[in-house]
Amino acid sequence: MPTQGRLIYDGAVCYIIQRGNNRQKVFREENDYWRLLYFIFKYKSKYEFDIYNYCLMSNHLHLLIKISCGRDLPKLMQGIFQSFRFYYRKKYKYTGYLF
Repeated sequence: MPTQGRLIYDGAVCYIIQRGNNRQKVFREENDYWRLLYFIFKYKSKYEFDIYNYCLMSNHLHLLIKISCGRDLPKLMQGIFQSFRFYYRKKYKYTGYLF
C-alpha cells in the first residue's frame, strides 16, 4: 500500500531534515555553514516563511519553519538545497549526489 503524501497547507509548521548522501559530511569548513544560512535567508526574501529554529551539523541539518503559502514549500526547499549543491560542487570539485 503506498504511503500518503505530505499534507501541506497555508500556515503549516514544517520540520525538515536534510541528510548528506550516505551520511557523508555536507559541511567541511565553517564557511559552508554560513553559506547555507546565506541561501536560507536569500530565499526568505523570495518566499514568505518564518524560521523558528535550525540546527546545522556536519552531515545533516534540521529546520523548523512556518510556511505562509503551502504550495511554495517544495520550490523553497529545492531552491535552497540546489543553490547550496551548486556552491559545494564548484568549491570542492565534487560530483555525484550531495543530499
